[in-house]
Amino acid sequence: MSLVFTTAISGCSMFALAAFGFSSQAQAFTISGSADGVWSNPILDEANLCLKTPNHPECATMVQGVGTNKFSWGTVAKISATKKANELTFTGNSFSADQGSWTKIGTLKYFNAINYADTNVKNVTLNLALSFGDSQKPVNKLLQVNFNLVNTPNPAKPKNIQELKDVAYADRVEFATPLPTTEFIYNLDSFIFEIGGFGKPIFPRPPQTSISALEDDFAQNQFGIEHEIYARVSYGQKPNSPPKNNVPEPSTVAGSLLAGMYLLYRKNFSKQKAKSSCR
Repeated sequence: MSLVFTTAISGCSMFALAAFGFSSQAQAFTISGSADGVWSNPILDEANLCLKTPNHPECATMVQGVGTNKFSWGTVAKISATKKANELTFTGNSFSADQGSWTKIGTLKYFNAINYADTNVKNVTLNLALSFGDSQKPVNKLLQVNFNLVNTPNPAKPKNIQELKDVAYADRVEFATPLPTTEFIYNLDSFIFEIGGFGKPIFPRPPQTSISALEDDFAQNQFGIEHEIYARVSYGQKPNSPPKNNVPEPSTVAGSLLAGMYLLYRKNFSKQKAKSSCR
C-alpha cells in the first residue's frame, strides 16, 4: 500500500510541477504606453507642377499640415462636389497589451479628393512618437512610418462626377515596406515594437497594409471611416547576455530532477520485484 501511495504521490508531484513550469513560462508581461504622431517630408509626384515651376502661385498652398496630425495636399478640381482636398488624419491613443499580442495604437482617416493630376504627392512620413511604461519615468521612442500615396489617373474629360465614382479610379494609401520596427530598453529588458498594419492581424490572414477610397469620398470599412492601426511589443535580445532560451527556467530544472528521481525509483522497484519473484 505504501508503495502504491508513494508512486501515486510521485506521479501527481511530477504532473503538478510540470504544470507549474508551463504556467510560469506562459506568463506574459503587460506593458502600457501611448502613441501620437505628426506628418512630415511630403515627396511630390514627378509630374507635379511645383517641381517644374517652383514659384507657381499654387505651390504655396498645395501641401498643408506638415508638423501636425492632419496633412492635406493637391489643388481641388472644379468638378468636385465637396471642394475638399486630399487629407490624412492620424489620431493616436493610449494602449496596454500583453507580450506578443496586437493592440490598437491609433486610427487613420483618408479622404480622396478630385484634384488636378499635376498637384499629386506620392509619399509622406508619419513621425510616430511612442511612450512606454510608467508616466513618471517613461521610455520615449520616435518611429518613422512611411506611406505611399497611390494615385490612379482619372478620365481626361469626365462627363460628370458620377463617372468618377468607379472603383477603377479609386486611390489608395499604403504602408511602405518593410513595415517599421524599433527597439527599446525598459527595466533592463530589451523589447521590440513593430507595426502590423490596418486592422488586427489574425493568422493565417496577412495584415492589411493599404486602404482605398473612391473619388471625392473617405476610405470606408464596416466600422466607418476610421481605420485602426495595430502594433505589438515582444521581448528582444537582453543586452550583454546570451539568449533567454539558453538558460532553463528554475521550474524546468526542478521538474527534470524530480522526473529523474521518479525513474530511478521505478528502476529499483522493478529490481526488487524481480528478486522477490525468484524466491
